[in-house]
Amino acid sequence: MQIEALKAELKDIIVKELNLLDEQGNPLKPETIADDVPLFNDERGPNLDSVDALTLIPVIGDRYGVDIEDEEQGEKAFRNVAALAAFITENQSE
Repeated sequence: MQIEALKAELKDIIVKELNLLDEQGNPLKPETIADDVPLFNDERGPNLDSVDALTLIPVIGDRYGVDIEDEEQGEKAFRNVAALAAFITENQSE
C-alpha cells in the first residue's frame, strides 16, 4: 500500500474507532489530522489519551498484522500518523 493511502486510512480508522468529534460536536473529518502533529496530549491534534491507545492497538494489529509489544514501542508508533504508517510499513507481516 502506498504510504499516503495508508496515512489516510489510518486517520479514518482513528476517527471512526474513537468516534472523534470536532469543537462543534460534529464527526471529525479525518483529513483535518495532520501527518506530523502528535496524536496524544497535544491540542493541535486529536489529543488522544491512553484509553484511546488501548482501543486502537488491537484494531491496528488485526488490520495490518503488526504487534505493539510494549509501552515504549507504542509511544514511538503512535507519535503521529506518519510515525504510525512507518511503523506498520516496517513491521507488517507479509
